[in-house]
Amino acid sequence: MWENTVITNAGIELLKNALSGGTITVTAIKSGAGKVDVSALKSQTAVSSIKQSGTVQGVTKTNETIKIGVLFSNAGLSVGYSMTQLGIYAKGSTGSEVLFAISQSITGKEVPAESAMPSWSLVHNFYIKLNNDVTMTATVDPEGYVTFETMQTALNTHTGNKSNPHSVTKSQVGLGNVPNVATNDQTPTYSDTTTLVTLSSGEKISIAFAKIKFAITTLINHLANKSNPHGVTKSQVGLGNVENKSSATIRGELTKGNVTTALGYTPPTQDTNTWRGIQNNLTSDATDQSLSAAQGKNLNISLTRHTGNKTNPHGVTKSQIGLGNVENKSSATIRSEITDANVATALGFTPANQTDMTNAQNAITQLNSDMQSLIYAKYAYPILDIANGSQITQTYSYKDLGINESYGIFFASLQQTYNDSKIFQGLDYSIKWDSSKVVFKIINTSGSTFYSIPFTLTVLAASI
Repeated sequence: MWENTVITNAGIELLKNALSGGTITVTAIKSGAGKVDVSALKSQTAVSSIKQSGTVQGVTKTNETIKIGVLFSNAGLSVGYSMTQLGIYAKGSTGSEVLFAISQSITGKEVPAESAMPSWSLVHNFYIKLNNDVTMTATVDPEGYVTFETMQTALNTHTGNKSNPHSVTKSQVGLGNVPNVATNDQTPTYSDTTTLVTLSSGEKISIAFAKIKFAITTLINHLANKSNPHGVTKSQVGLGNVENKSSATIRGELTKGNVTTALGYTPPTQDTNTWRGIQNNLTSDATDQSLSAAQGKNLNISLTRHTGNKTNPHGVTKSQIGLGNVENKSSATIRSEITDANVATALGFTPANQTDMTNAQNAITQLNSDMQSLIYAKYAYPILDIANGSQITQTYSYKDLGINESYGIFFASLQQTYNDSKIFQGLDYSIKWDSSKVVFKIINTSGSTFYSIPFTLTVLAASI
């Protein structure tokens, strides 16, 4: 940003003297807030509008290049400014201080007041290249300042220090209440509680631990309680009918009746010692023992025979095995005993018998041979009148009714009385089979009053 840097006319004179064996000593580096025309920089004898004096950090020479370092700080600066000029002041072996070189910036460098930015600083290096051997030194102010190299080293040492060089406390970082112990070594404190209460989100650890402690203590005591803490009853464990009696008590309460019921018979009342030999030899197969042993053998044989008897030695009845209503009949015998009533009950209706089926077949056969044409109800009237109430088999030709056709008509007995006027007016009639009477009926199926409505004699009667 320091675009224009020149050695002033006074500085050139110092260089000339130095080439003759003289020495140039840097005495000060100052900053200013003023500007001049670039062409006037060489003739400047002082920095324009001087604001501060920097601290010379030393002069070093590498080959033909001289490096001059300077440090600016805002310590004690009450008002900030824009740094636009930097000037190096120097003097020769003899003579007074002059402006040796000057740099000017177009944009400037803002320097804040100390109150606005404490500890602000700026390091700047001048590089001057000379073709001849010139010796330059620097006058360093020792009051409170160090060289840049020293400061940089100190800064690096400080920033690399991980031993809390600023003595920061745990309170300063918001951890004043945190104990300096490992998590496993912490010793939380809390007040005991005497009631079981559920944990709540966000409550303090001291309260939560008190609840947890009481809950665990209560659970431990409960698990160790062998006095039926849940009040379990004998009914709940399936022993509701069991009395609180010892087996010895129950045995002592046995009566002769209990024994008789359990055995299924009344044992003989005699001295059991008489039968002790028999009892001891019930399973004996020996033949050379005493009479009691022989009796025991016989009893054992009798028991074996009894258990192997498959001819119902106990006289078990069919009622005792749940078959008291079952007759001793084969399935073939049971099928032969089935009646018409059984079948009708099972089917829910009475099926036609063989005679009915034969008559129906005969009627169908007759119908197939005696198909006829349409006639009108008014011509059927005489036939209905003749057939009404009579049990007959007659043949009437259509010619008798004034019709030229000669087909035969057969009627069976009618089962109801008909109104002549309605028949004559043309009521539609049809003939249907009545299985209960084994005859055909003429039944009114229309009820409409039309003159000369034809009906079809689809079924005529066969002889009964």
